[in-house]
Amino acid sequence: MKANSDLAAQAWEVVKDSTNPKILEEYIRMFPTAPQRNLAKLKLMTLESPPPVQSTEGQVTVQVLFGEAAKQKLFRDNECVGCDLNGTSLSGNILRGANLKKASLRGADLRGTDLHEAKLREADLRGADLQRADLRGADLSNAEMRYADLNKANIKGASLINTKFCNTTMPDGSIANRDCYLAQQEITQSNKTPSGEAAKKKLLETKECVGCDL
Repeated sequence: MKANSDLAAQAWEVVKDSTNPKILEEYIRMFPTAPQRNLAKLKLMTLESPPPVQSTEGQVTVQVLFGEAAKQKLFRDNECVGCDLNGTSLSGNILRGANLKKASLRGADLRGTDLHEAKLREADLRGADLQRADLRGADLSNAEMRYADLNKANIKGASLINTKFCNTTMPDGSIANRDCYLAQQEITQSNKTPSGEAAKKKLLETKECVGCDL
Protein backbone atom coordinates (compact mmCIF):
# COMPACT_ATOMS: atom_id res chain seq x y z
CA MET A 1 0.00 0.00 0.00
CA LYS A 2 2.86 2.33 0.91
CA ALA A 3 4.58 1.45 -2.37
CA ASN A 4 1.48 2.56 -4.30
CA SER A 5 1.33 5.77 -2.28
CA ASP A 6 5.01 6.48 -2.98
CA LEU A 7 4.53 5.80 -6.69
CA ALA A 8 1.51 8.13 -6.83
CA ALA A 9 3.51 10.87 -5.10
CA GLN A 10 6.44 10.43 -7.49
CA ALA A 11 4.12 10.43 -10.50
CA TRP A 12 2.43 13.62 -9.25
CA GLU A 13 5.79 15.39 -9.09
CA VAL A 14 6.25 14.52 -12.77
CA VAL A 15 2.82 15.64 -13.99
CA LYS A 16 1.80 18.42 -11.59
CA ASP A 17 3.12 21.23 -13.81
CA SER A 18 1.64 19.80 -17.01
CA THR A 19 -0.94 21.81 -18.95
CA ASN A 20 -1.96 18.79 -21.00
CA PRO A 21 -5.43 17.63 -19.83
CA LYS A 22 -4.85 14.11 -21.17
CA ILE A 23 -1.84 13.59 -18.88
CA LEU A 24 -3.77 14.74 -15.82
CA GLU A 25 -6.71 12.53 -16.78
CA GLU A 26 -4.41 9.52 -17.06
CA TYR A 27 -2.97 10.27 -13.61
CA ILE A 28 -6.51 10.28 -12.16
CA ARG A 29 -7.23 6.96 -13.88
CA MET A 30 -4.01 5.30 -12.72
CA PHE A 31 -4.17 6.49 -9.11
CA PRO A 32 -7.88 6.60 -8.11
CA THR A 33 -7.11 6.58 -4.36
CA ALA A 34 -4.12 8.93 -4.34
CA PRO A 35 -4.37 12.06 -2.14
CA GLN A 36 -3.21 14.10 -5.14
CA ARG A 37 -6.18 12.92 -7.25
CA ASN A 38 -8.34 15.87 -6.19
CA LEU A 39 -5.52 18.27 -7.02
CA ALA A 40 -5.32 16.76 -10.49
CA LYS A 41 -9.10 17.12 -10.95
CA LEU A 42 -8.97 20.73 -9.74
CA LYS A 43 -6.17 21.56 -12.14
CA LEU A 44 -8.19 20.02 -14.99
CA MET A 45 -11.02 22.45 -14.21
CA THR A 46 -8.73 25.51 -14.03
CA LEU A 47 -6.74 24.95 -17.19
CA GLU A 48 -6.92 27.80 -19.67
CA SER A 49 -9.94 27.95 -21.93
CA PRO A 50 -9.32 27.12 -25.58
CA PRO A 51 -8.20 30.10 -27.70
CA PRO A 52 -10.67 31.89 -29.99
CA VAL A 53 -11.49 29.88 -33.11
CA GLN A 54 -10.53 31.28 -36.52
CA SER A 55 -13.12 30.57 -39.18
CA THR A 56 -11.94 29.56 -42.65
CA GLU A 57 -14.26 32.05 -44.33
CA GLY A 58 -12.89 35.56 -44.18
CA GLN A 59 -10.68 34.71 -41.19
CA VAL A 60 -13.29 36.08 -38.79
CA THR A 61 -12.46 35.54 -35.12
CA VAL A 62 -15.19 33.86 -33.12
CA GLN A 63 -14.96 34.61 -29.41
CA VAL A 64 -15.90 31.68 -27.18
CA LEU A 65 -18.18 32.71 -24.32
CA PHE A 66 -17.11 31.47 -20.91
CA GLY A 67 -17.90 31.78 -17.22
CA GLU A 68 -20.72 34.09 -16.15
CA ALA A 69 -21.30 35.43 -19.68
CA ALA A 70 -21.85 31.89 -20.99
CA LYS A 71 -24.11 31.06 -18.05
CA GLN A 72 -26.27 34.15 -18.63
CA LYS A 73 -26.63 33.34 -22.33
CA LEU A 74 -27.66 29.78 -21.48
CA PHE A 75 -30.35 30.94 -19.06
CA ARG A 76 -31.58 33.64 -21.47
CA ASP A 77 -31.62 31.68 -24.74
CA ASN A 78 -31.61 28.07 -23.51
CA GLU A 79 -28.59 27.52 -25.72
CA CYS A 80 -24.87 28.13 -25.62
CA VAL A 81 -23.25 26.18 -28.45
CA GLY A 82 -19.50 25.71 -27.96
CA CYS A 83 -19.47 27.74 -24.73
CA ASP A 84 -16.89 27.25 -21.99
CA LEU A 85 -18.82 26.38 -18.82
CA ASN A 86 -15.99 24.52 -17.12
CA GLY A 87 -16.49 24.28 -13.35
CA THR A 88 -19.81 26.16 -13.54
CA SER A 89 -22.56 25.38 -11.03
CA LEU A 90 -25.86 24.65 -12.78
CA SER A 91 -27.18 22.38 -10.07
CA GLY A 92 -30.96 22.05 -9.92
CA ASN A 93 -31.68 24.31 -12.90
CA ILE A 94 -34.28 23.52 -15.55
CA LEU A 95 -32.52 23.31 -18.92
CA ARG A 96 -34.96 21.14 -20.86
CA GLY A 97 -34.03 20.92 -24.52
CA ALA A 98 -31.07 23.27 -24.04
CA ASN A 99 -28.64 23.36 -26.96
CA LEU A 100 -25.17 22.78 -25.53
CA LYS A 101 -23.64 21.14 -28.55
CA LYS A 102 -19.83 21.11 -28.34
CA ALA A 103 -19.95 23.03 -25.05
CA SER A 104 -17.20 22.44 -22.51
CA LEU A 105 -18.61 21.46 -19.10
CA ARG A 106 -15.54 19.90 -17.50
CA GLY A 107 -16.03 19.58 -13.77
CA ALA A 108 -19.41 21.37 -13.91
CA ASP A 109 -21.91 20.87 -11.08
CA LEU A 110 -25.04 19.50 -12.77
CA ARG A 111 -26.51 17.63 -9.81
CA GLY A 112 -30.26 17.30 -10.15
CA THR A 113 -30.29 19.48 -13.29
CA ASP A 114 -33.21 18.97 -15.67
CA LEU A 115 -31.54 18.26 -19.04
CA HIS A 116 -34.49 16.38 -20.51
CA GLU A 117 -33.93 16.16 -24.29
CA ALA A 118 -30.95 18.54 -24.07
CA LYS A 119 -28.59 18.66 -27.03
CA LEU A 120 -25.17 17.69 -25.65
CA ARG A 121 -23.70 16.20 -28.80
CA GLU A 122 -19.86 16.40 -28.73
CA ALA A 123 -19.99 18.19 -25.37
CA ASP A 124 -17.03 17.83 -22.99
CA LEU A 125 -18.41 16.56 -19.68
CA ARG A 126 -15.20 15.15 -18.25
CA GLY A 127 -15.34 15.12 -14.46
CA ALA A 128 -18.85 16.66 -14.43
CA ASP A 129 -21.13 15.87 -11.48
CA LEU A 130 -24.41 14.65 -12.98
CA GLN A 131 -25.79 12.85 -9.97
CA ARG A 132 -29.60 12.62 -10.11
CA ALA A 133 -29.67 14.68 -13.33
CA ASP A 134 -32.60 14.19 -15.71
CA LEU A 135 -31.04 13.20 -19.04
CA ARG A 136 -34.03 11.42 -20.52
CA GLY A 137 -33.92 11.64 -24.31
CA ALA A 138 -30.79 13.80 -24.24
CA ASP A 139 -28.38 13.64 -27.18
CA LEU A 140 -25.02 12.65 -25.68
CA SER A 141 -23.60 11.16 -28.85
CA ASN A 142 -19.85 11.70 -29.25
CA ALA A 143 -19.76 13.41 -25.85
CA GLU A 144 -16.75 13.11 -23.53
CA MET A 145 -17.86 11.65 -20.20
CA ARG A 146 -14.62 10.34 -18.76
CA TYR A 147 -14.55 10.70 -14.94
CA ALA A 148 -18.15 11.99 -14.92
CA ASP A 149 -20.54 10.97 -12.12
CA LEU A 150 -23.96 9.77 -13.36
CA ASN A 151 -24.97 8.09 -10.12
CA LYS A 152 -28.79 7.91 -9.91
CA ALA A 153 -29.14 10.01 -13.09
CA ASN A 154 -32.00 9.16 -15.47
CA ILE A 155 -30.61 8.41 -18.94
CA LYS A 156 -33.65 6.58 -20.30
CA GLY A 157 -33.87 7.11 -24.06
CA ALA A 158 -30.64 9.14 -24.17
CA SER A 159 -28.46 8.78 -27.27
CA LEU A 160 -25.08 7.37 -26.20
CA ILE A 161 -23.62 6.70 -29.65
CA ASN A 162 -19.81 6.96 -29.45
CA THR A 163 -20.04 8.53 -25.98
CA LYS A 164 -16.67 8.17 -24.25
CA PHE A 165 -16.62 6.42 -20.88
CA CYS A 166 -13.60 5.91 -18.63
CA ASN A 167 -13.79 5.80 -14.84
CA THR A 168 -17.37 7.01 -15.34
CA THR A 169 -19.87 6.33 -12.56
CA MET A 170 -23.06 5.04 -14.16
CA PRO A 171 -26.64 5.48 -12.82
CA ASP A 172 -26.55 2.10 -11.06
CA GLY A 173 -23.25 2.91 -9.33
CA SER A 174 -21.11 0.72 -11.60
CA ILE A 175 -17.95 2.08 -13.23
CA ALA A 176 -17.69 2.17 -17.04
CA ASN A 177 -14.18 1.91 -18.46
CA ARG A 178 -14.83 0.93 -22.06
CA ASP A 179 -12.85 3.82 -23.60
CA CYS A 180 -9.89 4.05 -21.22
CA TYR A 181 -7.60 2.73 -23.93
CA LEU A 182 -8.28 5.91 -25.95
CA ALA A 183 -6.83 8.09 -23.18
CA GLN A 184 -3.65 6.00 -23.19
CA GLN A 185 -3.37 6.30 -26.98
CA GLU A 186 -3.79 10.07 -26.78
CA ILE A 187 -1.07 10.37 -24.14
CA THR A 188 1.28 8.21 -26.19
CA GLN A 189 0.59 10.37 -29.23
CA SER A 190 1.06 13.64 -27.31
CA ASN A 191 4.41 12.42 -25.95
CA LYS A 192 5.83 11.88 -29.42
CA THR A 193 8.44 14.45 -30.40
CA PRO A 194 7.09 16.62 -33.25
CA SER A 195 9.31 16.84 -36.30
CA GLY A 196 9.31 18.44 -39.74
CA GLU A 197 6.09 20.20 -40.72
CA ALA A 198 4.34 19.14 -37.50
CA ALA A 199 7.08 20.78 -35.44
CA LYS A 200 6.95 23.92 -37.60
CA LYS A 201 3.17 24.13 -37.22
CA LYS A 202 3.42 23.72 -33.44
CA LEU A 203 6.07 26.45 -33.24
CA LEU A 204 3.99 28.89 -35.29
CA GLU A 205 0.78 28.17 -33.39
CA THR A 206 2.11 28.09 -29.82
CA LYS A 207 5.37 30.05 -30.12
CA GLU A 208 7.16 27.11 -28.50
CA CYS A 209 8.34 23.65 -29.48
CA VAL A 210 10.49 22.21 -26.71
CA GLY A 211 12.57 19.26 -27.88
CA CYS A 212 11.19 19.47 -31.43
CA ASP A 213 13.06 18.12 -34.42
CA LEU A 214 13.27 21.11 -36.76
